[in-house]
Amino acid sequence: MTAMMTKDQYRDALSALGLSQVELGRLLGVDPRTARRWALGEIDVPGPVELHIRLWLERPEILEVVRKISKETNQ
Repeated sequence: MTAMMTKDQYRDALSALGLSQVELGRLLGVDPRTARRWALGEIDVPGPVELHIRLWLERPEILEVVRKISKETNQ
């Protein structure tokens, strides 16, 4: 794995996944402002977040499962 996901890699990954920063925040349990700060490069993308994003890029079906679980638990 790379040393750190850059802000450009982060934004490209969200685009490829069809994820908004708000949805990513909701799925990972972080404030949407935090997801926006990652996109702006104000703070580094944490390793666990990068791992989730890279996993979802490799296995998009896992993202769909996470979306389903999130939807069920937030009704």
